[in-house]
Amino acid sequence: MIDITEILKITLALISSVAVTFFIPWIREKTSQTQREKTAAVVKTLVQAAEQLYGAGLGREKLAYVLDALYDMGYAVDTDDVGDSLRAVIESAVLELTVKSVKE
Repeated sequence: MIDITEILKITLALISSVAVTFFIPWIREKTSQTQREKTAAVVKTLVQAAEQLYGAGLGREKLAYVLDALYDMGYAVDTDDVGDSLRAVIESAVLELTVKSVKE
């Protein structure tokens, strides 16, 4: 009878190394992308709400509203120094809202 224990060990080691090298980083990337998309959707909704509540102008008040709402939702927001990526998401949502209102 042939002992295939060593062959199985090598095969499992190979599968494990492939999973660690390719599959796990791919899952992490997808999770991060999903989280970024969710954050962008939340920010877009909050920007629209701020625009509806405050109307034209009052940019600082609207930014404060968005940041406070994000903080209340559990997002890590430093109100003294808004991170570049978060600021970019907010500005993108504002621009999208502005372009949409100009087209209408």
